[in-house]
This record gives sequence, structure tokens and C-alpha cells, in this order.
Amino acid sequence: EIISSTLSLGALYPDENSEGLAFLQQPPAVASYSGEGNVIRVGRWNGLVSTSTSFYNGIWGYAVGDREYALQCHGQGFNIIDITDPTSPFRVQFVPMEGGGYWRDAATHHDAVTGKSYAYVGAQGNQGGGTNPNLFVFDLSNLSGDINAPNGVD
Repeated sequence: EIISSTLSLGALYPDENSEGLAFLQQPPAVASYSGEGNVIRVGRWNGLVSTSTSFYNGIWGYAVGDREYALQCHGQGFNIIDITDPTSPFRVQFVPMEGGGYWRDAATHHDAVTGKSYAYVGAQGNQGGGTNPNLFVFDLSNLSGDINAPNGVD
């Protein structure tokens, strides 16, 4: 079953033929639909009890060797979640983060000269009672790329 938007992307992709965009002309799902659409949930991890100033709000992916990680932000800090087996994700590390409010976001950068990878995490503003906004830089070099490492670290 295909669930799609009725948005026309013709103006964005004028070289696409109308047959290639035909799936966009499908009607929306019926009100009684109870599935998850075109995706299938294969795993879930929730290690945080949400409060008014602490909830998940930013995420980024990172892969090294045979392992994959989710870099997950929330109002109290930064989680590194091993998602190599998406049916059984687990937290490798939690880093508390002072400053900023509860809005955080992450991105990664690989330095080709040093061979190291970094996560940049921005703590934005002072919403939720935070103090000054901050930028944190984390060296991801110690995260394991070895599929046989027991806890996602070497």
C-alpha cells in the first residue's frame, strides 16, 4: 500500500516524466488507516524520562567500519546509541551538557588530514531555563568500527 502526498513536484523536477511521478497522484490514506505507511519500524530505544525541559530534539547518524550510531540530543545532554542491530539499539555513552536550553542538534565532520571524526553539538538559546548557548565538539575516534566489539567501544 502506498501512502503519498498529493504535492506536485513537477516544478522542482521538470525533467521527470509524469509516469515517474504518478505515485504522487494517489489519494491520501483513509482515516481508518492504522499502519506505519511505507516504512517498517524495526527498533526503538528510549532511555530518557521526558520532562518539560528534557526531551529528544536532534539526531544525526554516524558510521565507522561495520558499526552504526545514532547521535541523539536532548535537553540534558547527548546520547551515543549503537544501532548496528536496529532491532536491539543500546546506549554506548551519555554526555551531560551544561548551558543552552533544551534545544540541541548534532552534525559530524571527518578530518581527512588527521583521520579523526568529530560530532558538533549546538546547545541553542536559553529556552527551558538554560544559560548561555554553547557549542560542544566530541572526538568520535574511540567509537568502535568492529562488529565484534562488545559495547560499541574498543
